[in-house]
Amino acid sequence: MNDSEQVPPSPATSPHGPAGQDADSAYESALELVGQVTAWYSARILTERRSGADAQRLQELISRRQACVKDQERLEDASGEETAGIVTAYEALLNELESSEQ
Repeated sequence: MNDSEQVPPSPATSPHGPAGQDADSAYESALELVGQVTAWYSARILTERRSGADAQRLQELISRRQACVKDQERLEDASGEETAGIVTAYEALLNELESSEQ
């Protein structure tokens, strides 16, 4: 093998080995869930604006959507434990929001 060829790191030494894959998977799940909740709030804000909702209701929805944006930004530096907590919280929130529509 010459110097231009690279040996792939073993899973034990790679940051993307088995533990890294779990962290990556949790991160991707968290991003997807936060995105879904953000989209739900965005759609609800549009619906409420079209129906002439009161300003307080709109402000509440906008604040909640902004909290989602902050959580999404927070994910970039979140530990595995924080990421798992966000996944759990947003799974529950998405279920709650979706069930409230029925």
